[in-house]
Amino acid sequence: MSQPIRAIKCNSYDEVCAKGVGAFCFSDSKYTTMFLWIPNTTEPSAIRVRIEDKPGQPSWTLTGTENAPTLSPSLHVVGVWHGYLTNGEFISC
Repeated sequence: MSQPIRAIKCNSYDEVCAKGVGAFCFSDSKYTTMFLWIPNTTEPSAIRVRIEDKPGQPSWTLTGTENAPTLSPSLHVVGVWHGYLTNGEFISC
């Protein structure tokens, strides 16, 4: 298992692109979409996040703080990386 990668909060998608692996930002103040650069990938990914349980809508639950988020379930880019974003750290399975 590799060492955890500290997540870096950014203010925009462009800043995520500039910072690289570990960088993330939210699309708006409602935290509905999160852009994050998952380890071992070549570009940022966009995922739908939610703060409360809304069945029937594929998404990740967001907890933690704005600067040290936790997502569940795990993040899985098949054949590339599988792990968790927990307390602001990308942790490989």
